[in-house]
Amino acid sequence: AKKIENNTIIPNAIVDGFFQVPDKPGMSNRLLYIGVIDNNKNIRYLLGQLKILNDRHKRFELDVLGDTHTDDFREEIQTLTRELGLQEQVHFRGWVNQQVVMKYIGAADILTVSSQHESLPMVIAESMAAGKTVVASAVGGIPEMIRNGQDGFLFSLAGTDELAAILANLHNNTQLIQSISEAARASARERYQCESVARKSIAFYEQCL
Repeated sequence: AKKIENNTIIPNAIVDGFFQVPDKPGMSNRLLYIGVIDNNKNIRYLLGQLKILNDRHKRFELDVLGDTHTDDFREEIQTLTRELGLQEQVHFRGWVNQQVVMKYIGAADILTVSSQHESLPMVIAESMAAGKTVVASAVGGIPEMIRNGQDGFLFSLAGTDELAAILANLHNNTQLIQSISEAARASARERYQCESVARKSIAFYEQCL
């Protein structure tokens, strides 16, 4: 990423197709996880939060797009899913192509990102462009992508079940989901559409001349 005046970051542009994902009517409490399944992406934490939500009678479905690096870790996560009683609501889809990713993003209400370390995840930008509510850990560059409570939500991994608390508030909350989703898509247009990125890049190079 390039910086202007030491504080403006120019992100990479994202594929126009994400901006064309149709708005989803209503709310079906469907979560999405996209990426490799490993310790850094922190899927154990996410599964634990889903168990807490079940205990509070706030049930969500979760689609997991991605896979582990090893068979042993895959078996460990699948075993944990069963032990937590989540096997009927957590769906491991494996790696899928971009068109299928867009399909799952379209069906989802919320993208969950529970990583311990991140830079500027493209999956957040893509989901916001598709008009999705993103709930993400406040690590690395993620707080630069989301205005907490305005176009998405941030939570601390050091807190006490902060992710579960945010998701509980979003459960069946069609009005809030639609409000945040509209703001997310507007923010993404300003930050990540090709035309916007091009304008910012030109301004950056003009400063260099």
